[in-house]
Amino acid sequence: MEKVPFDIREKKLKARIGKRKQFKTHYKKLTSEAKTDREQSNLSQNREHQYQVMNSAEYTTYFATELELRFALISLNYRIDVMIQSISTLKLWLQLTGCISLLPRTAIETTKVYYGEEDAMKILLQAMANVKKEAVICSDANSPAFSMAMEPVKKLYIAFRETGVRIRQIVEITKDNLHYCKEFMDYVELRHMDNVKGNMAVSETEYVATAVLEGSMPVTQTIYSNVKAFLEQQHYFFENLWSKAIPAEQRIKELEEETPPRERKLFMVKKIQSKQF
Repeated sequence: MEKVPFDIREKKLKARIGKRKQFKTHYKKLTSEAKTDREQSNLSQNREHQYQVMNSAEYTTYFATELELRFALISLNYRIDVMIQSISTLKLWLQLTGCISLLPRTAIETTKVYYGEEDAMKILLQAMANVKKEAVICSDANSPAFSMAMEPVKKLYIAFRETGVRIRQIVEITKDNLHYCKEFMDYVELRHMDNVKGNMAVSETEYVATAVLEGSMPVTQTIYSNVKAFLEQQHYFFENLWSKAIPAEQRIKELEEETPPRERKLFMVKKIQSKQF
């Protein structure tokens, strides 16, 4: 067999390799084009499917969006309510600690009745916190238990004692409230009078009154006034009662020793006669 020269075999080999490279390049190109076609086809199908889904669920999506908006509004309203309550609590705390006064100082004289537990207690605490030098109080037999058991009120009495505010109070001292009255005497100048009805307090600039006190239960109705003529009238009324009331120490001794009412009346007569002379 005739031997093919080396240069010819080299050319043939290079030609064969070149054809293989061309085939690989062409194959890759076809493969890439086919892949691109498949991706475009899939994308088109997906878009068509999404369009169909959107058309079929148009009303469902509308109502779902509306429902989400309603829930968002409810959540927003709840957060606003929580913020308002937090601000109210913060204001009350600042007022109780003496940082601010929630009751605006104004020259306008007003008399108003506050209803509801929140408003009634708030105006009562505000008026107490506004006392600077002295306040006079006339209250029924439930007042000592209310003042000592209601934590915000007791804190104000403690503040009165620490800051030197003078509190004079008339209350009906009984066997049932004897324990509270003894504790109460640490904060106020206490005197006793029989059959006291209602509860009122007068400071330098304000008057508050409540009809019924029930232990540690908050009040639900408070009368407020800063009318100067009315305050003077209530001060005069209190001073008359104060002169007739007996010291708390004497009343407590009577209860503990069971002093008869007749002897107590004789003491009151002697007291009045001594003032006349």
